[in-house]
Amino acid sequence: MTPQDLALNTVTSEPLNAETPHGILKQDRTPNELFFKRNHFSFPEIDGNEWRLDVKLGDSAKSYSLDDLKTFPAKTLLVTMECAGNARKGMDPVPAGTAWGVGAVSQGEFTGTPLSNLIAEADLPEDAIELLFVGADHGLTKEYKEAAYERSLPIAMALHPDILLVWEMNGETLPVEHGYPLRLLVPGWYGMASVKWLTEIRAISEPFTGFFQAKDYVYEGHKGVDEIADGTPVGAKVVRSFILEPQENANVPSGHVDISGIAWSGDTLIAKVELSFDEGQSWVEVELGEQTSRYSMCRWSYHWHPQATGEQTIIARATDAAGNMQPMEAVWNTGGYANNQVQTITVNVN
Repeated sequence: MTPQDLALNTVTSEPLNAETPHGILKQDRTPNELFFKRNHFSFPEIDGNEWRLDVKLGDSAKSYSLDDLKTFPAKTLLVTMECAGNARKGMDPVPAGTAWGVGAVSQGEFTGTPLSNLIAEADLPEDAIELLFVGADHGLTKEYKEAAYERSLPIAMALHPDILLVWEMNGETLPVEHGYPLRLLVPGWYGMASVKWLTEIRAISEPFTGFFQAKDYVYEGHKGVDEIADGTPVGAKVVRSFILEPQENANVPSGHVDISGIAWSGDTLIAKVELSFDEGQSWVEVELGEQTSRYSMCRWSYHWHPQATGEQTIIARATDAAGNMQPMEAVWNTGGYANNQVQTITVNVN
């Protein structure tokens, strides 16, 4: 199956939210036109020639064109991008919010300059604790108040060399729907942190309490074994795996079945992926492929010899290098965030 045979699955049309077809995840780089799309508002209209990034760090204030930014040293990262609400529909009851299935995840190669290069040109005020990132997209929030999409990062995190200001995606100019002319990239976190259509960066001396940081994208009513306090912001991606082949309800031969899939975590390598063919009573480890970076997917495979014919279930479970393992059941919270329960598929063995 080629990219031409596949299409995004539209979840909402206004604003546009659409899922990547799973078949395309067999490729290391999801084509830009099939990369999942997550928006809170309509796309802003921006003239790239007139656009400027205003950087206000204390007494230092500078304005950069895209050409200015491209004079800084560039860096390219292969990153798995995932929406924090991915698999929200898999929770019971289904929380309010965009009704994502499991397609709000893609992988791409992003090129830009480390944010730290711009910070190095300024003297940060002593009382600065965070940097605020302002996007050009704006509209009414769930509270029916006008707001721009804004998020902040602690200064120490903003200085990490892998926090990028991105102008290129998969070797092409950053598409409008993914933040042209410039977006922030926070590679280990869910996508909400990577502000698109970036127009302003400024230092702030108090924790940011804007809607998309203090009221949206926070954990509330978390039901997990590891308690997360209400109001804790959503941050790093949690460990996850998918079976890509065979697909749900596929007919497979009884002699030999090749099972393959992907796994990823926030900024941690995958330690192992296991499969169960008896509803979780026992597990076998699969063969892991090379993981290009700690931000990218790890591919895996297993040669299965079914012991019986008829309907069979396959469960996939990943564990990352920090020891985090996927739970058997969805960990419910009111926002429907970070659902990383194990994947179960059913196949028919002939």
